[in-house]
Amino acid sequence: MYQGSENVGKSEHFILVDTNGGDMNGTTDEERTLYYETLPANQLELALFLEADRMRALDITKENLDNQRAAVQEERRLRLDNQPYGKFFEQLNETTYDNFNCWAGVKNWRLTRLVNIRAVIRFAVVIANKITN
Repeated sequence: MYQGSENVGKSEHFILVDTNGGDMNGTTDEERTLYYETLPANQLELALFLEADRMRALDITKENLDNQRAAVQEERRLRLDNQPYGKFFEQLNETTYDNFNCWAGVKNWRLTRLVNIRAVIRFAVVIANKITN
């Protein structure tokens, strides 16, 4: 999600946040991937610019999608696949509940196509614009 946009180059988002006293990271769990950043209050305009540009004009390419796919899959390997009891709760929930879809998004990332990602981003921008207006 930080691989570039119309006005911010690849990895420049990280540099701008860091050099302006901020911090950023992301996490992935069963149902979502969360990206966050914190900046000092006097850098609010920068934070809003970066996020607005990222939402409006994210550089969605096959290379960037493959990069994000690999990051999410690695997160799953670290948290579940390579832990002694990592898959226990996943299997328990799948057995206990009908239609339980733990980490389904991660499992299905290999099926994700650029056209689908672009459509989701366009939809999210429409929703975000309606919320902020």
